[in-house]
Amino acid sequence: MRTAGAPGVFLIGLIPLLGPLLAALWAAHAISFQLTEAPLQRMGKDFWERRLWHRAHRAESMGFGLAGFLTLFVPFANFLLAPALVVGATRLVLELEDEPEPSPLA
Repeated sequence: MRTAGAPGVFLIGLIPLLGPLLAALWAAHAISFQLTEAPLQRMGKDFWERRLWHRAHRAESMGFGLAGFLTLFVPFANFLLAPALVVGATRLVLELEDEPEPSPLA
């Protein structure tokens, strides 16, 4: 992910009430994108295809990212849980790639 936007996300986080929510959503997206990068890259997807994959599976991607974001807040346990998130990201990609494509006529 690009780190040039990090100061902007920090400043957005300072906005009362809405800022922390937007910052948490951005962090969830970044965590999901980072953890699913390796399995998607092994499938031969370049950066733009990975972005399209996350857009196509937005709910699953953001749900996994939020779970990972909350998991990484646990002090000392995050050292043990971070590898589990990598395994979970790989399983997420494999399960979503096994789903048949929806028919445009359905």
